[in-house]
Amino acid sequence: MQKYLLLLALIVLPLSMHGQKSQNDLSKFDPARLIYGANIGFGISNNYWTVGGAPQIGYRITDKLHVGGGLGYRYGKSDRLYSFVPGPQEDEPGWILSPYRYRENSVSINLWGHYYPWKKLIFSIKPELMHTWHKAIYEDHTYSVNKFTPSFVVGGGVHLKPVILQLNYELIQNKYSSYSDNVFFSIGFLF
Repeated sequence: MQKYLLLLALIVLPLSMHGQKSQNDLSKFDPARLIYGANIGFGISNNYWTVGGAPQIGYRITDKLHVGGGLGYRYGKSDRLYSFVPGPQEDEPGWILSPYRYRENSVSINLWGHYYPWKKLIFSIKPELMHTWHKAIYEDHTYSVNKFTPSFVVGGGVHLKPVILQLNYELIQNKYSSYSDNVFFSIGFLF
């Protein structure tokens, strides 16, 4: 039990240390503490590209702790030729090129928290719920998926006002997530 109390104290103590402001100052809503911005994303790889954006709004609880939420949209597209060896029922074995078309859309709603332990250094968390739909057309076959997918992104980087540069990792790793299964780079803006 003492371990849990110590852990709770270690979490709550830094959040409660807020300089010279009194508790009454923090409990009042101050419009000057509102922050807004956006995350933008794009990627290009072998025959695949993606683009997206997510407007965000938040509140500076203290100079070191900011919280907020936002909405997002992402679109991805791939058009390429796939090669395969036909099965034994084919008369002419060998490599055949076949067109493959893939489209991906996702809309999301997220919450986020930023913690600034030292000047421009930033750590962030972002739980998110995405509605993702994919459609792939391969030869004469169509495959589609329409799913709600949770994600939980953690990251760290620098905040060179207004630009935030971060390395991120998505913890849940759901196969329908729009995020990479590796560490990925993001650019955001926060005013």
